[in-house]
Amino acid sequence: MLRAHIDAAKALAAGHEYIDPGDVYEVFRDSGATAVAGNYLVLTVTIRGYAGERNTAPEDVAGDYSVEVKWRVVTVDAGGLVDLVDALRTQFVGQRLEVAGRACSPFTSDMDEARHDSNARLFYQDIYFETVSSRSA
Repeated sequence: MLRAHIDAAKALAAGHEYIDPGDVYEVFRDSGATAVAGNYLVLTVTIRGYAGERNTAPEDVAGDYSVEVKWRVVTVDAGGLVDLVDALRTQFVGQRLEVAGRACSPFTSDMDEARHDSNARLFYQDIYFETVSSRSA
């Protein structure tokens, strides 16, 4: 179920002209001891039992789940950061993931402040999108 949500998030992001599917990763990029100097996105999807469920309860794949789609946007300049953050917000806010056998609520979002890593000379910002994934009727 997690893989289906990851693939749906990648597909939704790739629908924007500014987002190159080849620049979307599920792990942070590095080239040994140096940071990769380029624009890219790191995707992390977390699925949690719906609010009120006990963490120790057996997993029910037919149940409702809270899904967090976190994007870390990494760019070489501040303008590129603004463009990619805006592109992700355009693609996700108010939209729904399309996952076979699931019905997802429209996304809401939150984000951290933009930051600059002076050692790597890269800009980055984390954006969080939340949805509830339920079994389709």
